[in-house]
Amino acid sequence: MAIIDRYAGLVIDLDGVIVRGDLPLPAAVTFLKKSRRSKVPVVFVTNNSSRTPQEWSTLFADAKADLDPARVITSGASAAALLAGSAGSAVFVIGNEPLRQQLQSAGLQVTDVPDEAEVVVVGADRSLNYDRLARASRAISRGARFVGTNPDVVRPTQDGDEPGNGATLAFLQAATGVAPEVVGKPQTPMFELAAQQLGVEGPILVVGDQVDTDVVAASRMGWDSALVLSGVADWQHLIGARAMPTWVIRDIGELLGPEPAVVRHAREADLSAIMKLVEAAGFWTEGAAARLRQTLVAEDPDGEVVGTVSWELVDNAAHVRALTVAERERGHGTGAHLVVAALDELQRAGVDWIYMITPASGALLEKLGFWQVSRDRVPPEVIERSQFGPEASGGLAMVRRI
Repeated sequence: MAIIDRYAGLVIDLDGVIVRGDLPLPAAVTFLKKSRRSKVPVVFVTNNSSRTPQEWSTLFADAKADLDPARVITSGASAAALLAGSAGSAVFVIGNEPLRQQLQSAGLQVTDVPDEAEVVVVGADRSLNYDRLARASRAISRGARFVGTNPDVVRPTQDGDEPGNGATLAFLQAATGVAPEVVGKPQTPMFELAAQQLGVEGPILVVGDQVDTDVVAASRMGWDSALVLSGVADWQHLIGARAMPTWVIRDIGELLGPEPAVVRHAREADLSAIMKLVEAAGFWTEGAAARLRQTLVAEDPDGEVVGTVSWELVDNAAHVRALTVAERERGHGTGAHLVVAALDELQRAGVDWIYMITPASGALLEKLGFWQVSRDRVPPEVIERSQFGPEASGGLAMVRRI
């Protein structure tokens, strides 16, 4: 079963999932063309208030992919909905013309005079300068309502990440001592609008590229989430995260493919499968049963255990061991998911240092924040562990601090 087939509706983030900067992502173009066959309704949401829904749709015109502007909800629309009851109020706006238009359509009167402003709305503005910041600060300090379209500190572009609206909000909050009312993710107003527009009975999936906004907001709504690795987030963002996604996928195209393996705690019934995987990888199985409570497994959609990792605690350090993934499952991120899930457990347990020895996974571990270390730098109480003994003499000793 494909992931998409589990859900009655989808709420999909735009920046980092569908586009990066001004360029549609290739996987997104394919998804938009193929997903119409699934007949699962979709609403697109974005914390970016600098484009109108029509402008978002136009980005895909050359690719001949359909992104219905009627299905796009921006943080500007959420801000306008929040302030609809304040029609006639004067609002000072940091943001591009689309945000101004949406606020005016809600009956607000845009002003550039700080002393007139009853509300200050702050959205993405690439032409922002100090004078605009100073005016907004004066208006907020004299009592104007302070509304932010979104708290994203960074924004992905084709040239790399750049400061996002959250950085502007932080500047104004530091200057005024006033915290903004945020309407974008991870707050839920935008998702509430999306739910109304979907109008479905059944489970909803949020697809996004940031844990602290997309995944957290989905959790607050009681919805599942899929974290894509095509935008801001990478595997390390899951360590100590406030909420965990239901799925982790490379890009949105994987929603149309087979479900990835799910990482969970091991059970007694898994022991035989764990032993087979560990033996096939050439690792010792001694003590595997005793470590079952410190073991994670990856389970495929058919219920088969296709990966495992375990750990041992040594004072304020941990030895992570027996990382192995079935050959047919390699290349799908399962190994990374297992390691990150183990690191998350260990961070929450107060562990400072993580040691691993690996015969072939050094490149993967380096991407996850590990670095190679000489064995004489490994604490004696860790080096004594069986996997750091003669049978692992050809492996790399790796360390990471969390």
